[in-house]
Amino acid sequence: VNKIYGDWLAQNAAAVQDALASTQTVAQEALTHIRTVISLGAELQIFHSYRDRVLKHYDLNVRQTFWQGVYYMFVSTFLINTVVQASLLWYGAYLTSQDRLTAGVLLAFMLYQGQLQNETMNLFQSYSSLIKSSGAGDQVFSLLDRRTPPPGLGYGVEPTEDDQDVAETSSLAVEFEKVTFRYPSRPEHKVLDGFNWKVPAGTTVALVGPSGCGKSTVLGLVQRLYDPSAGRIFVNNKDLRQKNLVHYRKQIGVVTQDCVLFDGTIFDNIVFGWDESEQNESEEEIEARVTRAAELANLADFVRTLPLGFETQVGEGGTQLSGGQKQRLAIARAIYRQPALLILDEATSSLDAASERLVQEALDHLLEQRKGMTTLIVAHRLQTVQGSDAICVLENGKITEQGTHNQLMRQRGLYYAMVGRFVRSGVMNH
Repeated sequence: VNKIYGDWLAQNAAAVQDALASTQTVAQEALTHIRTVISLGAELQIFHSYRDRVLKHYDLNVRQTFWQGVYYMFVSTFLINTVVQASLLWYGAYLTSQDRLTAGVLLAFMLYQGQLQNETMNLFQSYSSLIKSSGAGDQVFSLLDRRTPPPGLGYGVEPTEDDQDVAETSSLAVEFEKVTFRYPSRPEHKVLDGFNWKVPAGTTVALVGPSGCGKSTVLGLVQRLYDPSAGRIFVNNKDLRQKNLVHYRKQIGVVTQDCVLFDGTIFDNIVFGWDESEQNESEEEIEARVTRAAELANLADFVRTLPLGFETQVGEGGTQLSGGQKQRLAIARAIYRQPALLILDEATSSLDAASERLVQEALDHLLEQRKGMTTLIVAHRLQTVQGSDAICVLENGKITEQGTHNQLMRQRGLYYAMVGRFVRSGVMNH
């Protein structure tokens, strides 16, 4: 009975946790994206979705409580209180009738048995709690059991001399060698298949291609947000897996379409992720760098209009700023880091014309200020990519075309067709 009950309870406890997590996910997403929910008129849909998950969680809890009650009633009332006590009383009466046991001893034994019964019931209750906890804990243990990077291949190791050299260089060379990549959620689909790509140090290279072809995946691999399924990635002729990740990422500046800001001041967000103590800079020097970064990012004029200046709170996720202001703040953060490798992933795609002009000017300032810096660009605007040293066309997980804008236009391939689409619609990536 305990085995059957324990197996069922563990499964049900896991289901209860899954239902609770699903309920919390709906609530969190709805509150995080409340403007989108309202603008789409999806309040009722969210309400029904949340209600269904709450009811499912409630039903699972009721079922679990019901069967726990049945189990306790069977074990406590029937087995222990009725069967065990009746058996002991019958056998004790039999021994008493045979003069092998006195009535006083039988009474004392029954009293002791009652005390033992209470402890036995506590044991059964602890058993149920343990089973429920183990069912819920399986999900936690599955996270703890995930494979972590081996020592020396990422976090928690001292930078090597090669890593220290990277900090002193103004650019990084990147090379992909026969890289294959699959997302764990879709192992049957190859995003990259035998992908080879070289980005010389100090060059500006644009990556274009149809939507979903893997452009952002390539940028994620460069940052080592995940490792390739096969093949290798080299940075300055060293396998990326052999580099100290913290030290390596200090040399990278990233500006994405959906830039992330943290609850704090404008100043805090510009210097976020940068350990000033390692640079031996005074507060005045740090403030000067922040101001310079804001100037180059076309952010300084806006900051001067604020009563608190750089100490102005941006709100959770940057809710107090417009889209263009958030992008320019992200660019200022990248400028402040003085990166050897700059990654621009659709940095202007979601902005209006006026904001895009200011952001594009900020990007131009950044590229001019960090001459010799390696830059990787993914963009849907022709004017953003056509001035690159090289434009690479990604299709079906491989580079199919590569060259300058004029060279690719003469080839009349996929890039030529994408430029034609841009002329008609204003967007290259379709």
